[in-house]
Amino acid sequence: MTNELWPLVRLGELIHIKHGWPFKSELFSEDLTGRPIVVSIGNFEYSGGFRFESTTVKEYRGEYPEGFELSAGDILLVMTCQTAGGEILGIPARVPHDDRTYLHNQRTGKVEIKADAPVRHDFLYWLFLTNEFNRELVSTASGSKILHTAPTRIEAFKFRLPPPIQQEAIARILGTLDDKISLLRRMNQTLEETACALFKSWFVDFDPVRAKAAGQEPNGIDAETAKLFPGEFDSSKFGQVPKAWHYVAVRDVCDGLFDGPHATPPEADNGPVFLGIKNFRQTSLDLCDVKHISEADYPQWTKRVVPASQDIVFTYEATLGFFALIPPGLRCCLGRRTALVRPRKTERDAHFLFHWFIAPPFQEFLRAHRQLGSTVDRIWLKDFPGYPVLQPRPELIARFERFAGPMWAKIHANEAKSATLRSLRDTLLPKLLSGVLRIPDVERFLASEVRS
Repeated sequence: MTNELWPLVRLGELIHIKHGWPFKSELFSEDLTGRPIVVSIGNFEYSGGFRFESTTVKEYRGEYPEGFELSAGDILLVMTCQTAGGEILGIPARVPHDDRTYLHNQRTGKVEIKADAPVRHDFLYWLFLTNEFNRELVSTASGSKILHTAPTRIEAFKFRLPPPIQQEAIARILGTLDDKISLLRRMNQTLEETACALFKSWFVDFDPVRAKAAGQEPNGIDAETAKLFPGEFDSSKFGQVPKAWHYVAVRDVCDGLFDGPHATPPEADNGPVFLGIKNFRQTSLDLCDVKHISEADYPQWTKRVVPASQDIVFTYEATLGFFALIPPGLRCCLGRRTALVRPRKTERDAHFLFHWFIAPPFQEFLRAHRQLGSTVDRIWLKDFPGYPVLQPRPELIARFERFAGPMWAKIHANEAKSATLRSLRDTLLPKLLSGVLRIPDVERFLASEVRS
């Protein structure tokens, strides 16, 4: 049946939206000491949910009212949006089930279900992800450059409410897909952390070299690989490095550095992806919410460079030091404040170079050479080709590539699978909430699809 047989209700009949507390920004801290975390708008994913990366975690060092501590599973909504289209206004996220304490910050609204209201908590989460909900909040928002909504505007939203048993089934179906996406994300995090740990051990901490210098056998590597590491150090202008290793400039290991256009193309409904700063995470691309350009405009916006698999893209203004590998099959163009480094294909060292860019020594170098601005910080692209890259023996780079290459291939494959599942979830969401699809039919379909 369609949802015309379901009662039309107003959100305010079922829930109350509570404002957050104005925590003092001067008491925020990026040190991870276990203090409470202030949940900010920057922690919200465009596709729903939270992300708590090292660059987005803000602990609180001050006192605060106890009533603004959050409980696991609490739903928060974005109430202030700085994107022109308001895409994230009303986006929901649920407080994680872990041992951290999370705090309800201003500009976010906490969803509180009224006593005996015939609505399920998990169903509401998916309702808040519908385009209809977002469009109403945007259309009723105040502000021009920065959009604001309010509890009364959220509570005024009207929709057809399914019976509780169907609410539970809808939430279960969509939650199954979300769980699979979360599993793939955790797998990718583990794979990346493993690759980063090996790179740090070999090329930052020099563990095998230190072991050999101390007359010991290096741990965790075979004898053939151990032979490739020297057993003593030399001095360099950046400190001690393994003997016979040296620093070269970025230009010496790349086929080019390319800047993105200093403008924004007309947006299209589909076509190649336009990579903006919002699509960058610290070490990867976030393609959950992308802008497209038309096929007709694509040649114009890729005159400088057509991004290809194994290219390394990065941000050089505002959010500094975010690097990502272009995954296979992604057709895209660079956006403002982004640039691209193309490793030399003959050397096949893209993963080594990428890991060098995201490793602590290079990140510290970037911070030391950033230009402080009145509104945003930046690095000068004209200087980037001269930035240092550590060069061990080519055989060691090849050994690392042999290890990291398959890991990143798996990461990219998992990302592609996640994108497929997100697309399926987003397709099912409005159809389930409209009653167009029969729940048993969808459950039978997913029984085979999610297992694959």
